[in-house]
Amino acid sequence: MVSDPRRDGETHITSARVRKAIHSIREIVGDYSDAEIYDVLRETNMDPNETAQKLLNQDPFHEVKRKKDKKNETM
Repeated sequence: MVSDPRRDGETHITSARVRKAIHSIREIVGDYSDAEIYDVLRETNMDPNETAQKLLNQDPFHEVKRKKDKKNETM
């Protein structure tokens, strides 16, 4: 059985199979927390291959815009 991974800001995952999958995925994708990996695992119906692919394809650099720039785009 798997419990909620975000209880008091900590990860509490009880299934050894899920913990092993998270560890394997982290070796591939790098700097993601257990909770982040677990959330994506749940989104992908616990498919570790699809989870790793989805995390690798996420853009690690998000363009940060000033509020002034955002206002100019909407005008």
